[in-house]
Amino acid sequence: MLPMAFQLLLTPPRWPRILLFLSVALVLTACTEGGTSTDNESVIRPVRVENAMSLPAPSHRFVARVEAASTVDLAFRVDGQLLEQGPREGALVPHGETLAMLDTTDFELALRQVETRHGQARREYERLRRLHTQNAASTASFEQAEAEFHTQTVALEQARRQLAYARLEAPFDALVTRRLAEPFATVAANTPILRVQDMSELRLRFHVPERLSALLEHPEAYRMEAIFEAAPERRFPVRYREHRPQADPVGQSYPVSVALPRPDSLELLPGMTANLVVTRLDSEPSGVTVPLAALDPGNDGEMRVWQFDPESQTVTPRSVTLGAALPDRVTVLDGLAAGEPIVTSGTHLLRDGMRVRRQARLD
Repeated sequence: MLPMAFQLLLTPPRWPRILLFLSVALVLTACTEGGTSTDNESVIRPVRVENAMSLPAPSHRFVARVEAASTVDLAFRVDGQLLEQGPREGALVPHGETLAMLDTTDFELALRQVETRHGQARREYERLRRLHTQNAASTASFEQAEAEFHTQTVALEQARRQLAYARLEAPFDALVTRRLAEPFATVAANTPILRVQDMSELRLRFHVPERLSALLEHPEAYRMEAIFEAAPERRFPVRYREHRPQADPVGQSYPVSVALPRPDSLELLPGMTANLVVTRLDSEPSGVTVPLAALDPGNDGEMRVWQFDPESQTVTPRSVTLGAALPDRVTVLDGLAAGEPIVTSGTHLLRDGMRVRRQARLD
């Protein structure tokens, strides 16, 4: 009779388990024997590489409010019945376009009457001038005809202007903000009809605290850019216009106005808000920034990064001095220059002079 061990081994259902056990043992043995091969210098590790970025110049941010360059109540310079008031509230009317009209019937009749009197005066003046040169008319009658002709000329010009005053034009690129009279109403001269705002140039108003008073004294030394929520990826340059020299009694800040030419690609209206970035032109960057993943603590406790050499495809440790932390990056004050390529992945696995392979960047 065979021993119990051989009986168990020869039992058919047990063979698959034994074969599986032997297979796993062979694999583990192979891995153990070849484990040192992972440290072989012939293995080239793929890494991500990024260039150190210059630290932006120090800047200040303010919340600004969009305002029109000016707000004007427009009125007719003559009396009359309001017939036309075309643009609706909120409409932007180009310079020179019609905003409102009065009934011109009476003005046209008055102009025709003056034109008739002016024609008679001109003919009488020319007739007496010929007779006066021939000594056939007295000087007094000639001078009287000449004065009447000039008087009717002035009356004709005035009648033409009265007719023109019956049409209200946009004095600039105007945004109609409010109607102050309804059509077919009889309005008196100089009675406000429309309230409009000058949109040819926008103004951004913000408040500057006392500690930044240098901005008020030398605005030309600063670069100012506006960022709007509707286009956060764009920056619009603005120019200093004016500031109020008297501080706000509550916040002890000074109101400042800057000008922004109205952009064609973005609709901006008074009352909107913007972020205003103010940067001093002569300020120099004080370091570079690198991703947090690029940092590697050395054995001596100093922080370092790994510089990548594109020609030899090798890496070299570089000790750095860190500064302020940013949301996903950190400032390097010393030890690294802007534009230098550094490794940003797997830094704890690198060694001095180790060959690596730069991974292609996926956008």
